[in-house]
Amino acid sequence: MLRRLGLAISLGVLAVLCAILPASAGWTWCRTDPIVRLNGTQYQIIVSVPVDYVPVVTGATQVVVSVPDDVDRALVSTDAGFNGYGESVSFGHLSRQDGELGRFPVNIRVTIPINLAQLGLGQAVPVRVVVKLDSTVIAVVTGTADGTVLSFSL
Repeated sequence: MLRRLGLAISLGVLAVLCAILPASAGWTWCRTDPIVRLNGTQYQIIVSVPVDYVPVVTGATQVVVSVPDDVDRALVSTDAGFNGYGESVSFGHLSRQDGELGRFPVNIRVTIPINLAQLGLGQAVPVRVVVKLDSTVIAVVTGTADGTVLSFSL
């Protein structure tokens, strides 16, 4: 009886841990995080790839932040990027949509140069992009190194 109770409790604890821990397919993620300022507010763009894929990165992480022309924008900081290649952050143009008074659309496109010869046929490098304001997550998307796009409004 006691053994059954111990097993039930152990399985219950395991289930709770699995429910609260972030799903990442067993990966440990490596990240880079440029910071931009949009209309005076700083946003951190966290770009992550599984650490096992970092050796195939062959260039700077490319981040294009597109917003309407009337949004004040600036690059605040970049870091060393993956394998020391750094980050290249640029700004693009988006049109405002009707009904977006006080808000503006944001489109972020991330690409990471990869040595495809080091990957298996048809294999892609997973990428996760998170946009944060202080400690608050604004948006999250998962894609691949050949182009991950995140669209939202601020």
